[in-house]
Amino acid sequence: EVMGSIGTIRVAAGECRRISGEVLQPTSANHFSMAVRQPLGVVSGIAPFNYPLLLALKKVAYALAAGNTFVLKPASVTPASGYIIAKIFEQAGLPAGVLNVVPGPGRIVGDRLVEDPRVKAITFTGSSEVGRNIASKAAYHLKKYAMELGGKNPLILLKDYDVDKAVEIAGYGAFFHQGQVCMATSRIIVEEPVY
Repeated sequence: EVMGSIGTIRVAAGECRRISGEVLQPTSANHFSMAVRQPLGVVSGIAPFNYPLLLALKKVAYALAAGNTFVLKPASVTPASGYIIAKIFEQAGLPAGVLNVVPGPGRIVGDRLVEDPRVKAITFTGSSEVGRNIASKAAYHLKKYAMELGGKNPLILLKDYDVDKAVEIAGYGAFFHQGQVCMATSRIIVEEPVY
């Protein structure tokens, strides 16, 4: 998770150089068209409990790279990750008030962030049920939103694949970061599904 977080910071920092406008093909001889990209303003992110550092940092880093300020609501069970991220950015010289961390219950803090008119966009990672609630509130307030919602991916096996191994891999994927100790990971690449 830490190495992935470092990679995220590097990629987001690189993206800072790529945010630019462009001149577009004019619609007639007397027209000039261009696209100008500007920050939205305040963006808020509601992070999940699993991969609490990496998934929260992904929300923060790209919003800051685009020139926005950010309000992070870490998961209630992993609030320290938000403080760690804020401390790292503070030590790097980020001005006060550009990155803010507000821990607390989703129904209180999350709802306030979604409904606050100063927040122009919401990003959320979590369950489909909560995501649906956030999306409907964000739409009501005409806010941009991005969702990465819960659920498990299907596991498709070829005829010759070891079923016991597939069950082990599926169990690992389903319960990763939930208290189990796992020694190794595997990946299944499927070319031809079995029906």
